Amino acid sequence: MSEAENPYQAPEADLNTTDNKSGEFVVHEAQTVGAGRGAGWLFDGFGYFKGNAGSWIGVCIIGFVLMIILSIIPVVNFVAGILGSVWVGGIMIGCKSIHDNQGLEVGHLFAGFKNKFGSLLGLSAILLFVSLGVMVLAMGSLFMAAMSGDTTAIAEEGAMKMALGVLVALALMIPLYMAVWFAPCLILFGDKGVFTAMKMSFLGCLKNIIPFFIYGIVMMVLVVLASIPLGLGLLIVGPMIFASMFIGFKEVYVD
Repeated sequence: MSEAENPYQAPEADLNTTDNKSGEFVVHEAQTVGAGRGAGWLFDGFGYFKGNAGSWIGVCIIGFVLMIILSIIPVVNFVAGILGSVWVGGIMIGCKSIHDNQGLEVGHLFAGFKNKFGSLLGLSAILLFVSLGVMVLAMGSLFMAAMSGDTTAIAEEGAMKMALGVLVALALMIPLYMAVWFAPCLILFGDKGVFTAMKMSFLGCLKNIIPFFIYGIVMMVLVVLASIPLGLGLLIVGPMIFASMFIGFKEVYVD
């Protein structure tokens, strides 16, 4: 197979497509990429990792520790729950820095608090509350029992009913995550509002449903393999996944 026919080969468009005056990305409507690029985003993500391995590992460890600390503090744990897109936004800014040959810094983890914070927070809030609504809709009293730790109620309802509810919830969550996947990058680098970013993200994922299907399979395999050696492999695969989000955004909306 020639290089031009290789489905894993990135598009030959200029990978540094930017506005010459501002140095920022010029974002357009979503375009369709080759099916193999779903896996290619992940493999290219390793390139983003290997040149900045120390910083990536620092970001992962600090982020994990902060998440654990915040999750065990009453009230604060709820607030921490709506910061997900803010953290992701900071990491996407770090990926943009790598793209610009400026490297990644641990401080990029907090960059979302200084760039488009309100929009990123709004995105997180929508994701959190819609997710909760979906779980209640799909599982009803089972979800409330699970949240309260009422094992008796769960046992009475039956494991089969709970499993079915989880499957229904996951099916309903897919469109939501399609709407959120590229949204942080569209907010940060395309200056889009929250709902516009979600709409563009959903359409971008829909246009590339086959690449995303392949992406999901490859990602699951990598996560399973990375979890075997005491989970240490996740210090590599985690950054690959974050970088793949940025790379996918760039190919779908910029290149």
